[in-house]
Amino acid sequence: MKQQTKIRAMQGLLWLGTIPFVIWKVYLDNLWANFAVAGYVLTAYNVGASAATYPGPGNRWYWKAAVSGFLPHGVLLFAFAVGTLALITAKIKSPTLAYFGLATMILAVESQAQMRFIEVFIARDESHKRRHKVHHDRTEEAKD
Repeated sequence: MKQQTKIRAMQGLLWLGTIPFVIWKVYLDNLWANFAVAGYVLTAYNVGASAATYPGPGNRWYWKAAVSGFLPHGVLLFAFAVGTLALITAKIKSPTLAYFGLATMILAVESQAQMRFIEVFIARDESHKRRHKVHHDRTEEAKD
């Protein structure tokens, strides 16, 4: 129950954070405003999902999973920015729905990849703990 409340609070903060970007989008209606909204939502979702689902810095695999999740995120944002720049340079007015449809697909692929990273690193941590416990138990038996 506590985890569900934490997730709902993060979702609320995510949507509150979009307000300045949506206002920018309404007043300027350009591709950079679209990019800012999409980039914010992708990043906020990525950070929120990580904070809500991953055990945290106490886990010995935490930074490996965090880096393996955020490096691809940075690459995706960079590619999205280059694509936006290319559309602007070519003077192509991309439909907003198509732009956010692409952002939604990126979000789905990225979140699935990050969940896989987290599963792998949690499994490694649990495996390490079991091996360490077996080794510790054998050491204790040898002392007796």
